[in-house]
Amino acid sequence: MNLFEMDEAGLARLGHFDRWLIDPPRDGAVELVKAITPETAPNCIVYVSCNPATLARDAEILVHVKATGSRRRAR
Repeated sequence: MNLFEMDEAGLARLGHFDRWLIDPPRDGAVELVKAITPETAPNCIVYVSCNPATLARDAEILVHVKATGSRRRAR
């Protein structure tokens, strides 16, 4: 199982965790962060990144999920 290719159903099967430490490949963790739902969202995510662009992209999605409970990005 590749956590960085996870979809909603796969993430739901893993269950809920309070904290995540993720260190994604250079292209980021976009599939993982898109799969997060209010039911699977951890209380804390530590995201280690060597690529500022993918960190910014993924952080935008994560902040929106936390604020709205939705994965849809505000435009």
